[in-house]
Amino acid sequence: MDLYFTTPMTTDQVMKHLGYPTRQCLERWLTKDPQYAGHMAKPIIPLETRTKAIELVLGGMQQKRAAEWIGYNA
Repeated sequence: MDLYFTTPMTTDQVMKHLGYPTRQCLERWLTKDPQYAGHMAKPIIPLETRTKAIELVLGGMQQKRAAEWIGYNA
């Protein structure tokens, strides 16, 4: 959980970086941690990434392709 709290990584990125636990399991652990305090500490997808994805789609790229391009599965 330290990696999540000390980096801008999302729960999915932390899980992929470490190779464990599942994203859902990490989120359950976070809900029990006082630092988390029952709310998302940061957006699931950072604003910059969301903005880039929107720009790609508005530019004509398919949503699935844009998601893959920014590193997320659609």
